[in-house]
Amino acid sequence: ILPLVTMAILATAGPFIYIYFERRAEDRLLREQRQYQSTLKQASIGMTRIRNLTKLLNLIAHIVTKTVHITYASIYLYERDKDCYALRVCRDNGRMPISELSQDNPLIQWIISKKQSLICEEIKRKAEETKSNAYKELKGILETLYASVIIPSYLEDKLIGFLVLGEKVSGHAYTPEDINVFEVLASQAALAIENAQFYEEAKEMQAQI
Repeated sequence: ILPLVTMAILATAGPFIYIYFERRAEDRLLREQRQYQSTLKQASIGMTRIRNLTKLLNLIAHIVTKTVHITYASIYLYERDKDCYALRVCRDNGRMPISELSQDNPLIQWIISKKQSLICEEIKRKAEETKSNAYKELKGILETLYASVIIPSYLEDKLIGFLVLGEKVSGHAYTPEDINVFEVLASQAALAIENAQFYEEAKEMQAQI
């Protein structure tokens, strides 16, 4: 009788115990997400004070990778001389991403036309569902960039650069709230980058004079 009673109790209580621990795990995950999202928002406010462009870009990549615990991050900026988007910062010495992306690159054209963040998993899914060559090409470019997410940075309507994010160390997916915070960060970064570029150009002009 005792084993039967024990089995009956466990069978009844088991699902509730599972739900309890599942909710605790979810609460912990959400709490961690809120913490790093708050940190990123605070960091975005102070970026405009940094006038050194290289220091600014390195700081952005450092904050993102360390705060959110991302395996990889890089930043591409538009270069007028070459008319392309060049790799300026890479937070993973073991990987060698594409150094430049031309204006007519399919990824650049997609970002400019859609004006929104790009999530690799969505592109992979659409490539499988639609069998479209365009999505397959995008998927291949994202793989060469080691990208899980790409966050564009706009100044008014001009794409001045984009942030490439790899997978999270935890293996968890990026949430819509994550993407929203990164987009706020990218928007503030655009202003900070413009200020830093203007300051450096002014210094060069002064040196020439």
